[in-house]
Amino acid sequence: MIKLPVRRLACIALVAVASFGPLPHAAAAPTEDEREAEVKLLRIINRAREAQDLKLLKEHETIRDEARAQSERMAEAGELNHAGLEARKNRIAKDDPGIDPEQICEAVASARSNNIARTMKKIFKAWRAAETQRDCLLDGLGYTSRSAGVGVTFADGSFWVTFIGAGDDTPGGN
Repeated sequence: MIKLPVRRLACIALVAVASFGPLPHAAAAPTEDEREAEVKLLRIINRAREAQDLKLLKEHETIRDEARAQSERMAEAGELNHAGLEARKNRIAKDDPGIDPEQICEAVASARSNNIARTMKKIFKAWRAAETQRDCLLDGLGYTSRSAGVGVTFADGSFWVTFIGAGDDTPGGN
């Protein structure tokens, strides 16, 4: 085992972060309620898409994991944000070459509640009422979404939610 002085190790870590950016946050496995909320919200979004004759979204594992990690980061920070979105887009596109990082969008929300169904409906209604989020959910950005992920974290009585949609040209894939 090589022992490095603490200062030298700290300098190496700082250089790595400065050069490559922070490492992606690995999302924890969701609770049953969090997973239920993710599935519920994706169903609500797909019903709205179906009503507008849009392609239904397929859950994409990498996108879902990135959405979960973002929801966890927001819950930890106690605020909604899109910090690190470009890095998320690049990781998703790197994992699936059928996804163009320029065709990825994100919507975030938080709501205090303990009722999954009511809260997911409330979040969707708020997103649908806001032009930017509605465009992300319902293909108003000029590309056709085929893959998506919803990440939900429940912390301190609030649901923290991230939706990521992506245009996906992977043949036969997501």
